[in-house]
Amino acid sequence: MPASFFRLMNWSFSYNLFHRIVSREKESRLRLELQRERQSAPLKVIDIGCGPGTNAGLFLDKTRFDYLGLDINQNYIRRAASKYRLAFECADITRAWKLDRRFDIALINSVLHHLSDAEVAAVLSAAADCLSTAGRCLVMDMICPDVKTLFNAHRRLLIRLDRGEYCRSAAQLESLLQNKFRRVRA
Repeated sequence: MPASFFRLMNWSFSYNLFHRIVSREKESRLRLELQRERQSAPLKVIDIGCGPGTNAGLFLDKTRFDYLGLDINQNYIRRAASKYRLAFECADITRAWKLDRRFDIALINSVLHHLSDAEVAAVLSAAADCLSTAGRCLVMDMICPDVKTLFNAHRRLLIRLDRGEYCRSAAQLESLLQNKFRRVRA
């Protein structure tokens, strides 16, 4: 077996295991949020920074969802497309991009802590532009605790282990979001 194949498999296993452990609560919250949606037609969902299809499994029911996943990493897009029968496109979400369709939901999950404030502003602007009039942007991201406590030691450890360089406090993240969206629920 070539060494590069082993590293890829090892990384994939680690990535999937990491997300199973730390993303369970996020997935539950997202699932609840999607169940609240009243719909007569499939919800058009854009997953901005979809990675290797981390959230895609929630959108497999094509009678409920019309899904598009975007990510800059071509390998992630290939992996997601091979695993899920959904639409995926490679795009740099931090650069100007426009789609000729509107979405009911723009999902931005675990992306913003990888981006500078200027890049976040670009992503949020593009997300706002691609939403329908009644569309909503759902943002789920890593929050840096304001105070170090024993209770949040595991969160601080995960932040240190993550590749994101821009973990923000809740107030900092909310400030960036309020430039484009009004807050409805935490």
